[in-house]
Amino acid sequence: MVGAASSSPRRAVLSIAAGTGAANLIVVAGSPVIAYLFTPSEFGTFSSIAAVAFILTPLLSLRLELAVPLAEDEVDSRTLVVVGCACSLVLGGIVATALLTISLATGNALSHWAWTAPLIAAPMAVFQLLNALAIRSQRYGAIAIRNVTVGLATLALQVALGAAGLGVSGLLLGWGLGQLAGALSLLRKSGLSDASARQSYTLRQGKAILRRFRHVPTVLAPAGALNVMGLQLPVILLAALHGPDVAGQFGLTQRVLTAPVALIGLAVAQVYLGSLAAVRRAGGEPPVRVFRDATRQLAVIGAIGTAVLLVFSEPLFLWVYGSSWATSGQMARMLSIALLFQIVASPLSQTLVVYGRHKTQLAWDSSRLLIVGSTVYFSSALGASPVQTVAGLSLATAATYALSWYLSWRTLAVAHAQWSQERPPRQLA
Repeated sequence: MVGAASSSPRRAVLSIAAGTGAANLIVVAGSPVIAYLFTPSEFGTFSSIAAVAFILTPLLSLRLELAVPLAEDEVDSRTLVVVGCACSLVLGGIVATALLTISLATGNALSHWAWTAPLIAAPMAVFQLLNALAIRSQRYGAIAIRNVTVGLATLALQVALGAAGLGVSGLLLGWGLGQLAGALSLLRKSGLSDASARQSYTLRQGKAILRRFRHVPTVLAPAGALNVMGLQLPVILLAALHGPDVAGQFGLTQRVLTAPVALIGLAVAQVYLGSLAAVRRAGGEPPVRVFRDATRQLAVIGAIGTAVLLVFSEPLFLWVYGSSWATSGQMARMLSIALLFQIVASPLSQTLVVYGRHKTQLAWDSSRLLIVGSTVYFSSALGASPVQTVAGLSLATAATYALSWYLSWRTLAVAHAQWSQERPPRQLA
């Protein structure tokens, strides 16, 4: 299995990239229709709820998807997926019930819809767990098909429900059902329902696997929530400080800019994680050269994307989405610098997880959350306009991703030095 993965990394990247690219092309191509069917305020409320769902996802799954590629055998990896799926569904129901109870006592739009966030996060968590199992099994074609399935299903449902005049509920329902469709597309060939596999799904085995990987739910799950919060907190703060209309403008910008990040970052990150985990399990040489080459290639791609956004984002947004979404084009230009650093650093950040630098990852997630949150809050409190606030956010985000890249590089360099010292001396012929 390791040899197959290492012998065709380019094919794996292309397979995932093709599916991810098609899915994101669907999202971008459908964005003008979404912008026509929904107002900035409606899209802002949806974006805020979606942000909460993203934050909840690693907490519901206990982030066990990160342990799946590192499990010693197939039985353990499948048990991790089953335990993670069960936790996701149970915890999602509990949190949804609690938020629904709270929402009945409040009247604002965000709290009115907040209870739907865990109901969307639960299938997203299942989706991540099954995706991790597909990566371990090198089912890159299934991942590609899943990406397209999610993109098509989500867009079709949101457009249909938006045309029916459902507003925010149409956006949320369409997105949730799209995530469910993606999870089901991976479940069919996951092998979880095989007779031999079902025999290992016992409470005793589940407890044993959780004890073995206890650092994942106790350390990596909170770190994952902090990581996602660093990405999603701005839209929540913008909604709270400037209203849902501004949050909608920012949400559309994120929707469009996420496409290139997902196309490049997700494909590279998934294959990089699989290769790195395989080398780590085998005790082989840390792939410093792979890290360096990936950095160079990602930097070139990111620089091209940044240049395009700096020059063309405002007229393109105005032409494609109309005057009511003009602020989104201005925000896209401001975020171009952050996009460059994110494209380079984000795919390589899995290095910290694979090499057990959990405290380092947690410290970085915490610092980014603090820097990003304080930048948005204090910029708004000092009277900065939404576009000026996003400009400050872009610079702060770029700085945190630069730090992330350095920490990943330093971790790999130290691991390589230790491996060089510990390997046995070469025998003379």
